[in-house]
Amino acid sequence: MFKLSDTPLQKVDKYRYLGLSIDYKLDYKVTADAVAKSANRALGLLISKSKSLGGLSYNCFSKLYESSVMSVIRYGAAIWGNKEYSCINAVHNRMCRYYLGVGKFTPNAAVQGDIGLRVPWQHQKVEICRHYCRLVNISGDRLNKNVFKWCNRQNVKNWNFRVRSYLRSIDQDELTNIERAIDKESFLNVVKECTEVKNEEQWLNDVTRENSRCKKGKNKLRTYSTFKSKFACEPYVYMLLPKAQRSAYAKFRCGTAPIKLEIGRYEGLAVEERICPVCNNGIEDEEHVLLECPLYNDIRVKLLRDISTVCNNECVFSKKEVLKCILGSQNEYIVKQSARACDLILKKRMQTLYK
Repeated sequence: MFKLSDTPLQKVDKYRYLGLSIDYKLDYKVTADAVAKSANRALGLLISKSKSLGGLSYNCFSKLYESSVMSVIRYGAAIWGNKEYSCINAVHNRMCRYYLGVGKFTPNAAVQGDIGLRVPWQHQKVEICRHYCRLVNISGDRLNKNVFKWCNRQNVKNWNFRVRSYLRSIDQDELTNIERAIDKESFLNVVKECTEVKNEEQWLNDVTRENSRCKKGKNKLRTYSTFKSKFACEPYVYMLLPKAQRSAYAKFRCGTAPIKLEIGRYEGLAVEERICPVCNNGIEDEEHVLLECPLYNDIRVKLLRDISTVCNNECVFSKKEVLKCILGSQNEYIVKQSARACDLILKKRMQTLYK
């Protein structure tokens, strides 16, 4: 029994210290869950403000997200951020899906790749290395420096051990010597560059894999991977497009447009059974809808005519190349016309099939 004066102190499993939830077993999953809840509340406020203003530009929205939501995630990440937490990633994915106007079943790799912002675990690594640099550089008479040195001598998998392991993984072995001062700016630049390289590798692997993560079907991003190969913000994201057009374009790009190829997945149909309900002439995938189905001939003719004026009437030899031009172009005019066409196609499909 512990007392404060004559008052017994209550025994608890966790407590809050400087805004962070600390578990008595130092299970940082508890801390990450609490941080994720706070970040979700901040994101909810940002989304509600965005809706009340009729939408925000990408530059404005991303800056507000970085300052009001990601700052919550970064707080204390130097302590708890050694692992990647699904609850933290969920906050970032929610933001991406909201801004693009896509549903919850849209692959994370697609929405993250099109938004192009650094993902949470990258921020976590930077904050950890920033704190490590601070501990190395502070004067030796400080209490926390002496604790840091003591922890560094222990042969256990503590915070110091994990940081040293990470430094070796990015070929920065010399920085494990805590007796040498570290140039903070150059060190953090190296860490940011390494996290960007690793994130792009992981992202590209998710985009190009053949099957879905659950191994029960094909990867939704098999079309996406034909025109997207770099983790960077796409033109349609930062352009001032109507929300409906951005949403329709994003759904076609990310493989979640409400066409038979996607709907049949939830009906338990094999891919070859997901036939176009309009013309019954082949699988209703993105290529069929945008380039073949006769229901959308008027929309398609105008779209291809507009695209050809920008491409100087150059011959395109295959449907794959035309599809890549429609969904993966970096030309703002082509993107605007393609987004408009995708929106019109989805509306016409709804009006035809669900009168």
